[in-house]
Amino acid sequence: MSITITNRFTNAVIMTIEADSLGGADLSGANLSGADLSRADLSRAGLSGANLYGADLSRANLSRADLSRADLSRADLSRAGLSGANLYGANLYGANLSGANLYGADLSGANLSGANLSGANLSGADLSGADLSRAGLSGANLYGANLYGANLSGANLSGANLYGANLSRAGLSGANLYGADLYGADLSGADLSGAEGTLPNGVIPLQIQGTKHPLIVREVGHITIGCEHHPVEWWEVHYRAVGRRESYTAAQVNEYRNYIALARYWMRLHGVLEVQAE
Repeated sequence: MSITITNRFTNAVIMTIEADSLGGADLSGANLSGADLSRADLSRAGLSGANLYGADLSRANLSRADLSRADLSRADLSRAGLSGANLYGANLYGANLSGANLYGADLSGANLSGANLSGANLSGADLSGADLSRAGLSGANLYGANLYGANLSGANLSGANLYGANLSRAGLSGANLYGADLYGADLSGADLSGAEGTLPNGVIPLQIQGTKHPLIVREVGHITIGCEHHPVEWWEVHYRAVGRRESYTAAQVNEYRNYIALARYWMRLHGVLEVQAE
């Protein structure tokens, strides 16, 4: 059985392979620029050093494929399966990886500048030393990801899950961190100059998970619990009423009273307690 790979723009034949499937195929160094590989099974395929510039790999299965140092710039990898893939040193400049599954993938040293990774699953991925400048990562799952020394300057991380991620020595200048979950993240030595969604002087928002709703301090003098956002003094007066409305147990009401007191202490300690009347 033969498989013909065509150009997505011209339909011209790029190559023909005598095989039943592309899974496990050795295509290292191949010129597949502009190839139509949408929904293709390329699991465990060898594509190291391949030229996949502008290729359509949307919804393709690339799990555990070797794409190290491949050129995937401007490629469409939306909703592709890349779990466990090797993308070390790959060029993904401007690529579309929205909704892609990159669980446990190796993206260390990769160029993802300007790439669209919105809604992508990058949990447990290795992005150490990667260039993610101006990348779109809104709503991405980066739970436990390794971003040591990564360049995230100007990146959009709004609503991203960075729980337990390693961001030490990462460059986050000018990044958008509004609504990002940074609970347990390591930000030691990170550059947060000009980042949005942080408190003055680069103070990282406080996040307490709680048994009912998360408590977050992301604005001077204010506390967010669930969907309620108010000055700390408002919470000290109204926490019981909010708890009753939200069906908190008596134990949970007391739990959040203690969290509010802790948040006030934390804000004073970090110089971000400037309570405004509401």
